[in-house]
Amino acid sequence: MLEFYITKRVLTESKKGPCEVTNHVDSYWQCDPDWEKNRKNLADCAPGFARGTTGGKDGEFYVVTNPIDNVADPKPGTLRHAVTQTGPLWITFKGSMTIKLQQELIFSTDKTIDARGANVEICNGAGITIQFSKTVIIHGLQIHHIIPAKGG
Repeated sequence: MLEFYITKRVLTESKKGPCEVTNHVDSYWQCDPDWEKNRKNLADCAPGFARGTTGGKDGEFYVVTNPIDNVADPKPGTLRHAVTQTGPLWITFKGSMTIKLQQELIFSTDKTIDARGANVEICNGAGITIQFSKTVIIHGLQIHHIIPAKGG
């Protein structure tokens, strides 16, 4: 079976005219032509119970450049290396990539995974766990075809 994923950004690029947003979260960034420079505005838009969730807003940017997952020795530039860092961190991706996790990815507190502008998938491997962590934001990340695996 062939699977095809189209991001919202791709769909809206084909439209000309005024920007149309379809949900509360998108209203904070989608019509902003400088959204890439203002990425951290995303942390200000959580409604309801999630209000006040800041993720990595108060931290540095970390760019994932390498999709390879190495549990024993996470290299700088990988997603696993990013989520295990102490302190707040706003994680983005250099480009589109598919990440196959060898073991589950366990998040530390105050992290944002911001996959806007890239097609980023976690698939065909282990999944992610957010446990005993607070203020975690995940946006635009595609997670599918997860296989049960031991902790990371």
